[in-house]
Amino acid sequence: EEGEKLSEYKKQVLSTEAKVGFFSAIIMILLIFVAIKLTGWKWSERKGYILYAYFDNVEGLSPEAAIAIAGIKVGKVVKVSLVSNRARVKLKIFSRIKIKKNAVAIIRTKGILGEKYIEIKNQGPEVFLSDGETIKKSMSPPDFEKMINELSVVTLRLGKIASSLSSVFAGKSNQKKLASIVDNVRLSVINLNNFIQDLNKKVRVVNGEVVPALKNFKDISYQVKRDLPVIVNKYNEIVTNLGNVLKKSSQDINKSLADLKQSMEDIEPALKNLKEVLQKLNKGKGTIGKLLTDETTINRINTSVKKVNTILDKINAIAVRIDYQGEYQLNRSAEAGWKSYFNFSFDPDKKKSYIFGIVDDPTGRTTWKEETVITESGGASTEKTTREYIRENKLKVNLEYARHFGSLTLRGGIIQNKGGIGFDYSFLNRHLQFTLEAFDFGRSTNPYLRGRLAFWPWRYFYLVGGSSDFMNYKEPPIYFMGAGITFTDSDLKYVFSFLPGGVSK
Repeated sequence: EEGEKLSEYKKQVLSTEAKVGFFSAIIMILLIFVAIKLTGWKWSERKGYILYAYFDNVEGLSPEAAIAIAGIKVGKVVKVSLVSNRARVKLKIFSRIKIKKNAVAIIRTKGILGEKYIEIKNQGPEVFLSDGETIKKSMSPPDFEKMINELSVVTLRLGKIASSLSSVFAGKSNQKKLASIVDNVRLSVINLNNFIQDLNKKVRVVNGEVVPALKNFKDISYQVKRDLPVIVNKYNEIVTNLGNVLKKSSQDINKSLADLKQSMEDIEPALKNLKEVLQKLNKGKGTIGKLLTDETTINRINTSVKKVNTILDKINAIAVRIDYQGEYQLNRSAEAGWKSYFNFSFDPDKKKSYIFGIVDDPTGRTTWKEETVITESGGASTEKTTREYIRENKLKVNLEYARHFGSLTLRGGIIQNKGGIGFDYSFLNRHLQFTLEAFDFGRSTNPYLRGRLAFWPWRYFYLVGGSSDFMNYKEPPIYFMGAGITFTDSDLKYVFSFLPGGVSK
């Protein structure tokens, strides 16, 4: 009877776990499908070839930044380095895209405060760059501080020109001189016109009295008589119109020059006050002046700023990795079911990591509950003992420190609530990883050992299989298989950028 109750309990547990496991598998498949649709990830890294480009300024451009032609992504930035006081950018271009030798690489910004990317203007004849070559032409983003300084210089020069014009045309005497010059030009043209008319009359008289031998001169005189007055009249009309225009617009010009002069006079006191303030600051007068001229204070400020920058650089260098793994355990029917791992990995640099994780183990905490019942019948006592298998869910914790040595990682700390150690070894260009963990060394049935082999068909999703507790001499080993998904903080930032209202870089 006791065996039947235990068997019935195991069947109920298996049935419940099977339902939960099936539901969890569907949820995980849906999450993977949504992630693929949102991010456009492929099963493998796109193949391509390497080009280089040099820029004077690459501020804000980081690795993994997009490379686009006509707004379509054709590659990504691999590395940014300093070579001979210029920034050299290593570009990876997709294999199907051909870049021409006369192409121009330009650093652009998405939006006003958006992330930096490189636009390539693929122009020129059909001669293409090959792997390892350099894009000769490039354009760096504008230096706004330099533009502001140059604009200030231009403004000062314009002020000097305006001041010079004001000094030349200011005053009624100069205006009278300008009007007198225009009147003199007009009188000169009128006198020239009268002279030409008298000359026409004399030529007409002479033309009737000369001998036939001067016929050619007569023809010339006729042309002069016919054409020259028309030309002179047109010239006289132009000069008259010019005089009228100058006379009408002289008041407007004078008013504009007077306003410009008044503006310069209004600015002059402000410039004078600014000059005095700058002189005081330069001499160290006042609180701000002392702050600017005291070398000790400036050195302390510079030191503090350097320390803050160092701290911020270290914080920015920290990489965060989030990993979820679900595995279904076989054998040991009492321990069958889904086991889940949720780990956070903080990487201050490429040599070490701090790992914090939570494990949902179907074994949880198991106990046997015994109950003894005594019955009396016909003066005789009967004693019956029942034993019940009880399992309680219990989350376990991982807290580990890891050191990386190339493809090998050694780690140790708390593994599933027990002290333990482990190592991970990656090979085949990190597409395969073998893991071995040992913990709970105080157990009477030998330490708990867990071996795992993981395969990455692409960088975010992997398949796992292995065995746990295979050194336990009292119980058979547990075999498991499952899948996992892993992200970094930069991956999550990329996913959120596709969501409505997502943060753009």
